[in-house]
Amino acid sequence: MLPFMMTSRRALLMLCVCAWSCLQPPPDVGGLVSVRQEDTRVVVLLREADRLIESDPHAAARMIRETALPRARTNATAAGALRPRHPRAEALAERLARLLDERVVRLEHYADALDTNDPATLLREVRAQRALEDDLLRLETRIDAAAHEPATRGCAGPSR
Repeated sequence: MLPFMMTSRRALLMLCVCAWSCLQPPPDVGGLVSVRQEDTRVVVLLREADRLIESDPHAAARMIRETALPRARTNATAAGALRPRHPRAEALAERLARLLDERVVRLEHYADALDTNDPATLLREVRAQRALEDDLLRLETRIDAAAHEPATRGCAGPSR
């Protein structure tokens, strides 16, 4: 074999190795699935409690404290323990954990507002819950989009 051909093959091999080593996998957001599913269950429990508000707000508050709140706390703890390796998945997991921590606080305040039966406080808490739901919905959209991202190329790493 001619010496220049050997050098060309080595150069091509080195180029292929460099390109492969710079391939960044897509975000590993699969670990967020169980936390997201449990949050959906918490919302279902909250909706069940909401059905009691007209007839017995104290029973609704008790239901939130006894069913939805413990599950929300456990789920927030689970979300905080997630440690994805991909930088984008890590950022999404951190945002999810913060929002689920906020859900716990919102549920506590909502149950308190139901017990006090103060319309202004209750309205404020309902609006806060709605804003939280909107934030979670936007995050869900970002997580779903990240799950379908292809692997990217480039050794520069993600920009922060």
